This record gives sequence, C-alpha cells and structure tokens, in this order.
Amino acid sequence: MTQLNQAISHAVNYHGLDAKLNMPDWKIADLITPEVQKYLDGKTEVQIVTAMTPEERSQIGVTL
Repeated sequence: MTQLNQAISHAVNYHGLDAKLNMPDWKIADLITPEVQKYLDGKTEVQIVTAMTPEERSQIGVTL
C-alpha cells in the first residue's frame, strides 16, 4: 500500500467511515484514491471549469 493510500486509510478510519459504510478502511481508501488523485492533479470537473476563461465557459453554457 502506498503512503498516500495509508494516509487516506488513516483519515477515513479516524472519521469512522469504515463503520458507517460497513467495510474496512483500506477498501474505502482503494475506492476514493482515484478521486483524490484527480483532485491532486487539478483534474476534477470544478477545477477544470474554474480554470477556463469566461469565453470558454460560455461556449459550454456555464457561468460562475
């Protein structure tokens, strides 16, 4: 398990997500790691839209 997985595993265990979801914390970490990596890479939908220019946002029908 990578250091990032261990950190996430610790975080979800600390907040009790394993009890709420009825699965071990390492499994929760495996499930959320891809989304965490997208966030760290700046590739989530929100980060992409906020990085766009107003003209680019208007082309896809999004305003902030």
